[in-house]
Amino acid sequence: MYNDEDEFDDGDFIFNEYTIDDSLDALSRLEKYYNSDFSLQRLVLVRDIFDTAREAGHEEAEKRLLPLLTHFVSDTEPVVRQVFADQLHQLALFFLYNTHLDTLQKKTKKPTYYQVKSVDESSSSTTEIDEDPFGQLERDESKMDENGYNELINTFIPYAFELIIDKSAEVGQSATEALNKIAQHIKADHIDPQLLSVIVNLAHDERVEEYRIAAAKLFNELAPVFGKELCTNVVVQEIISLSEDPSLLVRKTVAQNLGNICLEIGVEETDSKLIPVFLTLSKDEIWGVRKACAESLPKVSQCCSSDNREKLLVELFERFAEDVSRWVKMESYKNLGPFIVSFRDNIENSDVPHHQRNANVPDTLIKYFSDMAFVNDHDAQNESDLVEYCAYNFPAVVYTCGPEKFSSTNLEKAYEHLVKDVQWKVRRSLACSLHEISRIVGREISERVLSPAFELFLRDLDEVKIGVISNVSIFLSNLSLQKREQYVPMICSLPDQTDNWRIRARVSEQLGEIAMLVSVNCVKEVIIKMAQEFFEDQFACVRKQAVISAGLLLKRMLPPTPRTNSIDSSPTPNDDDIENNPYYRTDDEEERKEAYEEFVAFLHRMARGEHHRRLAFIFACTSVYREIPTDVFISEFVPELNALARDKVPNVRLGVARFVRDEQVFGKDWAQEMVTSLMQDTDRDVRSTMQEHTMTTTNM
Repeated sequence: MYNDEDEFDDGDFIFNEYTIDDSLDALSRLEKYYNSDFSLQRLVLVRDIFDTAREAGHEEAEKRLLPLLTHFVSDTEPVVRQVFADQLHQLALFFLYNTHLDTLQKKTKKPTYYQVKSVDESSSSTTEIDEDPFGQLERDESKMDENGYNELINTFIPYAFELIIDKSAEVGQSATEALNKIAQHIKADHIDPQLLSVIVNLAHDERVEEYRIAAAKLFNELAPVFGKELCTNVVVQEIISLSEDPSLLVRKTVAQNLGNICLEIGVEETDSKLIPVFLTLSKDEIWGVRKACAESLPKVSQCCSSDNREKLLVELFERFAEDVSRWVKMESYKNLGPFIVSFRDNIENSDVPHHQRNANVPDTLIKYFSDMAFVNDHDAQNESDLVEYCAYNFPAVVYTCGPEKFSSTNLEKAYEHLVKDVQWKVRRSLACSLHEISRIVGREISERVLSPAFELFLRDLDEVKIGVISNVSIFLSNLSLQKREQYVPMICSLPDQTDNWRIRARVSEQLGEIAMLVSVNCVKEVIIKMAQEFFEDQFACVRKQAVISAGLLLKRMLPPTPRTNSIDSSPTPNDDDIENNPYYRTDDEEERKEAYEEFVAFLHRMARGEHHRRLAFIFACTSVYREIPTDVFISEFVPELNALARDKVPNVRLGVARFVRDEQVFGKDWAQEMVTSLMQDTDRDVRSTMQEHTMTTTNM
């Protein structure tokens, strides 16, 4: 029989057995529990092992931690081995650069919390962590510790190779990534004996095909580390040998991993040595190998000569597209867009103006690509994925082919079909890229083909609407003034058609840019009214974006200045229209003045409204100050700011202080009244903000 005390003691024993003694320091805990029978304890320890090394310091870590690492390499649990592999390169570089650790760790020493942003993302509640302080570190032999380098060569690289050939694919992938990062810090004369030769030995192991598979991956992953000479003299020969391997998985891996090697050895060697290998693999009797070749086709195409690209590889794609295996066909079509884009590589460095650089893409490839848009119309298997790939790659294909082929081939019909596709994901993809395609094809095609698509998208699902209006100002910039002003009321009416605040936010953030593209009459009758509604929106992000637009809105309603004599602040593909017929020349002066006075009066009312409106006015002043002439800002808005610097609400005064600090107006004559008042403020946060600005100015 058990009594209550026995039951309590038994439960207490179980609890104590599976908990870690927090009274010990991190390194002592590692020494005590590294071989625990409870895998979760080992997992917790290995997850924090890099932090443990940093906490212990280099000397103690070298003496007490390094000998324990071998146990995690051979741990019985795959998840423990994988987490250890994830930590491997950080540990290696910790010992390698230990004497310069302070200069290398630019962020928090011990990551504990993830960064949590506030709603407006203007501040964070915790310090931003750096999970990988060595991730972007470049090799610096002058800062390497000799013993640490020996450990890297003799301990960490062997650990990485052991984990790469692990039975768990996830462990192998993590170890491969770790080795790739560690390899960046190996001295040049050690790359061949300590790295390449090990991979060559794996490639020659005839007993275990997993070793040869790992070698095929590593040859490609580490090609940039090996360099052109080793890749040409050693790696290419090994790849040729592996491409003839009796194992289909080895041949498949070779077919998937040629891109980096081709880039490293250059066009001539790719043409003479690897193109024949690739063509042989593409005819493999196993469909999985052929599918891998279809997947790699764009990468290989980027690295070969234009002759081979336009003849051999085009013929190869056509063969894949007619393959007996449905999976090979599917893969070839999925990669057709990137394959077409690879035809642009040989003209990127030419002297032809950028907008005229249209690649010589064979019409047969364009037809294959265009046909993807119609695949569901006549394919009983309903290959909906292909239509999505077609929509996603459409801008890149049009960019490569140019506007002439957009109209002269089936691309135009394909686009008109895709915008009406039953799948909303297809329509959303095209909606998100509408502005990019309009830049490429120019005004005439934009108004003839893209404008009807734009109108459809505005009547579509919210997800599609958000996609098209996110860059609507860029799209409008590629249209005529008449078309722009036709669409502005439609755009500004969207918020009334839905309760989705994201749509209002997207429209709100672009009001300023849109105002710079249309006449002052359109600004006065449509945009200002919309802006005033957004200033009062119930969602803070909508109000914030409207406030940011205030500067450009006001700038549009001022007469042109010598600095800005046209409406567009950045060039567009249609600058000829802007220069020949600037909208300012067609503005009615009286109407422009009325619009200006109406909007300024609205801002002044905000400055005298409830405290949240007064704060919005201050934020608007930041945008306005950056966009309009200083003398106009002083006469219209500084008196209001001076009054708000003495506001009864501390947060309002703090807003003015932040304006002074952020816009660096501390020493301006016109700002002295507000500066003096804020420097003597009774609120500690206000004074602190002003002192921050004073210190910043002093340091400058």
